[in-house]
Amino acid sequence: MEQCEIEVTLNPSIDLVDSIGKQLKAFNELQVGPYHREQYVVAAYDSQKRLLGGMVGYFCWGWLYIDIAWVEESQRSRGIGGQLLRAFEQVAIERQVVKVRLNTGSFQAPNFYLKNGYEIFAQLDITGPDGSEQIDYFLKKNLKINPLGHPAK
Repeated sequence: MEQCEIEVTLNPSIDLVDSIGKQLKAFNELQVGPYHREQYVVAAYDSQKRLLGGMVGYFCWGWLYIDIAWVEESQRSRGIGGQLLRAFEQVAIERQVVKVRLNTGSFQAPNFYLKNGYEIFAQLDITGPDGSEQIDYFLKKNLKINPLGHPAK
């Protein structure tokens, strides 16, 4: 085995992280084809254009990944989260993408996603910064579309 110097870097430069990511992406694309990763956002605003909530995600390899979902605390349980989620799913359906994946913590909104047809496919026990025990849930959903590309009723 060839000798090399190993360096551990906390808070690395963006250039170093980008370089490593580009190398992995190039290798992966040789194996399975281009990523065609497209990020998008669905957001909710009040009449004064104040942000009330939003979701950030991306399409990649036939899946919609929901990365971030947030609703302002004073607006929770008012249906905004459901509206955002349906809008997010509608974009996937219009693109003929029928698989959605996300993860959420036990202290966040697992029941919200379960109520909206998502199923848990994995979970990890995690320890919060305060020492509290939490669970990180990984959920998925298969969206149903009819031949016209609209949600199935």
